[in-house]
Amino acid sequence: MNLTPKVQESVLTAIGSVSIVVNADTPNPRESDPATTLHGLFARWQADALPCHKPTSAKRARAAIKSLDRLLGTVPLVAVSPNTGWEYRRQRHAEGLAPATIHYELRLLRQMCRYGGDVSGVPITSPVVRGTLPKVPNRAERWLTAEELRRIAAVAPGYVASVITFAVETGLRINEICRLSWDQVDLQRGELKLSEQKNGKFSVLPLSSLALETVRLQRQKASGEGQQPIFLKGFQAWTEAGLRAAFYRAVGKAKIAPARFHDLRHTFATRLVQAGVDLYTVQRLGRWASYDMVQRYGHHNTESLRQALAKVG
Repeated sequence: MNLTPKVQESVLTAIGSVSIVVNADTPNPRESDPATTLHGLFARWQADALPCHKPTSAKRARAAIKSLDRLLGTVPLVAVSPNTGWEYRRQRHAEGLAPATIHYELRLLRQMCRYGGDVSGVPITSPVVRGTLPKVPNRAERWLTAEELRRIAAVAPGYVASVITFAVETGLRINEICRLSWDQVDLQRGELKLSEQKNGKFSVLPLSSLALETVRLQRQKASGEGQQPIFLKGFQAWTEAGLRAAFYRAVGKAKIAPARFHDLRHTFATRLVQAGVDLYTVQRLGRWASYDMVQRYGHHNTESLRQALAKVG
């Protein structure tokens, strides 16, 4: 049957209308395309940015992205809005997540959206605006007393106790201790060389007598040299996760208040401050970028403040 062009146009229009009605619940192909949704953005960010992260940081980001993708993966990039962030916060709160976890995930979402806008040249509306991020209670700063350190040393295996002692005496971060090698220590001069630091600077630091003794004991146990690690668990270098777990076990056995390995760095600074060491020297020894950071890490107790008053009383 031959149809005039006008009739053909009418038929095609009718067919298109029926198709739209029948498939009203079917997502728009352009909107469901992974390349144009948050799922696609998450995948690209992981491929481009995660290789630059430290293993522990990358692991945390992957876990957060898994949750973000589960709830937001199908959202088209053009539909991202502040309401996206608010709705995600509401759903995660309903799932019982802690404010700190939700706070981290939303910040990561904002970061990835900024990244997507930068690489594509087409800005993506920020899903996080003022008030979207949940308030996170400030964590009480923690440092360990001499008695707590003594109790840990009494229950921890020797190879764990030596690491804890060295951390308290030097203020080194856990990643610095795990990769500390023999070519970074001068036993004759009692010095420690740190070239890959958080602030990107190179430092030569003196070792206390106890820190130096700890390193010499490690030398007696293992004849390492060059870039071989100083602190070992058996015959293997410590991993950050393994060292944290060993520290937590020791804290639990010692029956003291919960503490993180990083609190040993707070302990290092606090002992110096309470001994009357000036802040400039504390800053240099701990390699902090500013006095504000020193004040965050070093803490006075009532007795040390009383001794300060006695000097002018």
